[in-house]
Amino acid sequence: VSTSINAVIQTIDIDTYTCIVAKMAVEKLLNTKLSETKDSILTRCINIITAYRQIVGQSVDINSLPGPLQFLPLFTFALLKHTAFRSDKEQSSDERSAALNMIRMMPINKLRIYVYPQFFCLTSMAAECGTLDDNGNIIMPQLLDLNSQHLVSGGVFMIYDSENIWVWVSKTSDPNFLLQVFGKSDFQNVEAGYVKFACENTEISQRITRIIEKLTIHSAKPRLIVIKQSDPYESKFFANLIHDRSRFLQKSYYEFVGELRQTL
Repeated sequence: VSTSINAVIQTIDIDTYTCIVAKMAVEKLLNTKLSETKDSILTRCINIITAYRQIVGQSVDINSLPGPLQFLPLFTFALLKHTAFRSDKEQSSDERSAALNMIRMMPINKLRIYVYPQFFCLTSMAAECGTLDDNGNIIMPQLLDLNSQHLVSGGVFMIYDSENIWVWVSKTSDPNFLLQVFGKSDFQNVEAGYVKFACENTEISQRITRIIEKLTIHSAKPRLIVIKQSDPYESKFFANLIHDRSRFLQKSYYEFVGELRQTL
């Protein structure tokens, strides 16, 4: 038992919260409009922050929320932009239905990544990434915010969303890197779509394979989707960059936080 609100806040499991809210939203969507479902997701976030402010007796800025509570606005925004709940005229009913079903079926550890994917740069990761440490554990590259500002020229980037591994290839990627990973040194000849890494005997390819193995250790083998810069399906990759503006939610995460601050 604790009388400290901050001690209680530290015990919050934001992954479990996101899982519960997502699954409740799926059930709500079966009986009401999409707009009302999205409003309910946002309202829960607002009510929790408001309650915390009332308990501590002061106006705490969103960017200064303590412990796990600091991730509440981000995961709320991620849910609002997710395939299951976003307002996108180009999205088919089959895609939404599939996403809703995935949310209903997924356990907590997978659903959190399905809502907020993991984002890495493969071309700038440290040389030890994908190798084993002294305890035999695979060393992982640095996680990036889901923001397009990280997409530097010449980079190759990977996003894992629990179901798919998306690899985005820049037009100016290093030919030697492309050769070792995809088996083609010319960007134009790199195969796009559902593929597998071609040269599994190269050092960099083996490192990437180990990273994928670590990411998917508790999951079924994911689909690997290569998307080349300026491809027609490039929007599928960019849809995962939650911090950015998108055609189905014309605000960035920074703007969302600003609006949330005004509402509170």
